Amino acid sequence: MQDHFFDLEPGQSVRLGEYRVTLLEVDGQAAVLEIDGPDGFADPAPVSGLFEEAEICDEAVVLV
Repeated sequence: MQDHFFDLEPGQSVRLGEYRVTLLEVDGQAAVLEIDGPDGFADPAPVSGLFEEAEICDEAVVLV
């Protein structure tokens, strides 16, 4: 697996294969993501952690 890094502002999206990931908001070290894919929308998912720490979130690996 190859790492990808993106600088997103709230409201911006990035397409990862068949998925579109939108950054909804950032609060401190927590990010809220909306993930749209072939199975429809996933609920907005809060993701938090330290930089360089990976978390799995609805089919996407998110570095926060």
